[in-house]
Amino acid sequence: MYAKISALACAISLPSAWAGIPRPAAPPPLYRSATDSSAQEFMKRALVQFFNTDFEGAITGFRKALEISPDLAEAYKYLGVCYVETGRLDEALASYRKGLELAPRDAELHYFLGLAHLRRGETQETVREYHEALRIAPDYADVYFNLGVVFDLMGKLDEEIAAYLKFAELRPESPEVHYNLGVIYGRKGNLPEEIVHYQRAVELSPHYADAHYNLAVAYGKAGRTEDEMASYRAALEARPDFAEAHYNLAITLKERGDLEGAIREYLAAIGANPQDARSHHNLGVIYGRLGRNDEEIAQYQLALKINPDDSDTHYNLGIAFSDRGDDAAAVREYKTALRLSPDHGNARHNLAVSYLRLVRQAVAAGDTARLMELVTEMADLHEPRTTPALREAYLWAESQQGQNLPERDRAACSQVRGVALRALRGMGASAQLGPP
Repeated sequence: MYAKISALACAISLPSAWAGIPRPAAPPPLYRSATDSSAQEFMKRALVQFFNTDFEGAITGFRKALEISPDLAEAYKYLGVCYVETGRLDEALASYRKGLELAPRDAELHYFLGLAHLRRGETQETVREYHEALRIAPDYADVYFNLGVVFDLMGKLDEEIAAYLKFAELRPESPEVHYNLGVIYGRKGNLPEEIVHYQRAVELSPHYADAHYNLAVAYGKAGRTEDEMASYRAALEARPDFAEAHYNLAITLKERGDLEGAIREYLAAIGANPQDARSHHNLGVIYGRLGRNDEEIAQYQLALKINPDDSDTHYNLGIAFSDRGDDAAAVREYKTALRLSPDHGNARHNLAVSYLRLVRQAVAAGDTARLMELVTEMADLHEPRTTPALREAYLWAESQQGQNLPERDRAACSQVRGVALRALRGMGASAQLGPP
C-alpha cells in the first residue's frame, strides 16, 4: 500500500568549461612601440591591475597605451577581456576585432573573440572563431575543450566527442575531459564507453567526487551493484556533504534489504541538504515498513513542509494515520492527494475505506451528528467508491425510524437518511439500498 520509493537520481550535469574568461598566467613580453616608449609603461601598469582583477583601472591603462601606440595588438586583447569581465560585450567584440586587424594570425585573439560570442549566445560565430584559431594553431588544446562545450549547447554530440577526444590527445592528464566524455557517451546510450571514461577520470583524479558519483550511476545502469556502492562511497569520501550521493546510496542499500543502512544515508542526505523532501519521504517509507509509525508520520510531515504539493506523500501520510487508527486524519490526507492528483486510484480506494470505518464508528456510538458530517462530506465528493459507506449510513438511519426516539434524534436520523439517499441516487447507486 505504500507509494514506490522515488526513482534513482540519474541526472548528470556537464560542468561549465569556464567560470570566466581565461587569462594567461603571466603578462606577455612587452615590445617597444615605434611611436612612444611611454605606452609600454601604461601597458605594464594596466597588466598589473588586470592580474589583480582591477578591470576598470586596467581599461583606463590599456586605453592610454593605445592612444599613444595604436599598434599594440596585445592591448586590444587584454582590453577585450576586461570588457567581457565587466559585461560590455559589444565593446569586447570591437576590441578583439581591432586586435585581429593588427595581428590576424593571433590564435588567442580568435579564441577570446569566440568566447565573447559565446557569452552572447552566438554559437555559430563561436565555432567559426574557434576553427580559425585551430587553423592557425592546430594544437591549441583549450580551443578543443571549449569547442566541445559549444557543440554540447548545439546538440552536436558526435562533433562534441571528437573535440574532447582531440583535447584528451593533447592533454592526456586532464580528468575533466574524460568526465565530459562520460557524460556525452551516457547521453548517447553507450554505457561501456561512459564507464571507461569515468573510470579514467577517477584514475587521474582520485578525489573527483562528481566523476565517482556519475560512475556509480553508470554502474547502477549496468547492474554492477557492488561497484555502484563503492563509487558512491568514494564520492562521499571526497565530498562528505554530497547529498545526492547519500540519497542514491540509500536507495541502493534499501533495494538490497539493508534498511538500517538506508536510514543512515537518508539522514546524512538530509543533513547535507535539509530541504531534500525526497529523503524525508523515503525515510518515512522505511520507518513505516519497520513499524516505527511516529517517526514515519514525522518524516512525511517534514517532507510536506518542503513540498506541500506532493500527492504521494499525502497519500502515504494518510496510510500512516490509518495505521495509527486515525481515519479522520487519513481522510484529510487522501482528499488532499486527490485534489493534487485526481487520477490517484489508490488514494481514491483508501479514502472510501476510511470513510466506511468512520461511518461504522459513528453508527456504533450512535453519534448522529458525526454521521451527518460524514454523509455530507461524501455527498459533496460525489465519489462512487464511497457508496458502501453511504449505504451503511442510510440503512442505519432507516432502522432508527421505528425506534422510540426523542423528536430531535428522529429528525437528525431522517436528515442523515435524506442526504445519504440523495447522494446515492446522484451516483446511480440507490438500488444498493436493499437488505445487506
